Amino acid sequence: MSQETYELLLETNQFFSQEQKEEAVLAYREVLRLGAHPTPLKVGGRAVVEASNALKRRSFECDEAFQERVLRYNIWLTYRATHPDIDINTANRLAETGWTLAELREAQSQRRQRYLSRRKEFLRKRREQSREFSGTQYLESVIADGVELWGVDCGGVEWSGRLLKNSLYRWHIRDESEQRRVLHKLQLGCVCEFEQRAFLWEFCRLDKEQQQRGELPPELPQQRLKISDQMLHNSLKEEQLLAIQLYNGLCFVGWVYWYDPYQLSLVLNVNAEEGDELVEVMVFRHSIKSIQSQTPRSWKKLPSLLSCRKSDGLL
Repeated sequence: MSQETYELLLETNQFFSQEQKEEAVLAYREVLRLGAHPTPLKVGGRAVVEASNALKRRSFECDEAFQERVLRYNIWLTYRATHPDIDINTANRLAETGWTLAELREAQSQRRQRYLSRRKEFLRKRREQSREFSGTQYLESVIADGVELWGVDCGGVEWSGRLLKNSLYRWHIRDESEQRRVLHKLQLGCVCEFEQRAFLWEFCRLDKEQQQRGELPPELPQQRLKISDQMLHNSLKEEQLLAIQLYNGLCFVGWVYWYDPYQLSLVLNVNAEEGDELVEVMVFRHSIKSIQSQTPRSWKKLPSLLSCRKSDGLL
């Protein structure tokens, strides 16, 4: 073994295991013999690593691909003389277009602005459609599709069933025991699809102190919480998060999907195991005790509805 090879082996200690050292040095010498690297390599441990990787890559590519890679590499080296931080793709883009770096950045900026404008217009149209959507339309689709619902009334009592009829003041449902029931709307707090209730339990929090007060919404409309339509519209338009607490103690954080004078739809972003699950919760406006644009810090200490159900033996 020559002195140079011995020194290379010593320098490759930090890069290769014992079994890989001699193979790497041989690869380095083969790269130098074949010229399989775009530029000459200096003697050293990192050069051995780079040469070994280059030889592996060279064994899988044709001569034309190698020549193209050498050309791209040399173009990059040329531009690095004046732009030390430039990457190889940007350098080759400048060579293809004949632009300066400032002109390329300006073109990229304009392209991004066009993309953002298209995205903004798309979101505007989608949100306008959502703005025109109402609770009546949502409930009509629920009835037509026979969707099973799960809900909690203003007193914290849970129920489930299929909605049969939506009148001005009442809901007619068929519950889990196939019995027909009538629910007064002023007694209802929130509703979601039955299949999504587990997601809601996990990401909805419960203020037990508020629940134990047994506080109910005021009977007179003028005594109820005045909710700014502008706040709801901003949430719908910009997807701004709102923190909503109901009289029954349930606390939600989400953004408004649609709203009307009597109810609103809040979308909770739930991280499910197989991706993001969008859970839609319909909240009756009369059941809202407070609504804020910032989530209260005290909510972090509140237990989830899921943990409360477990501790109460409901699961």
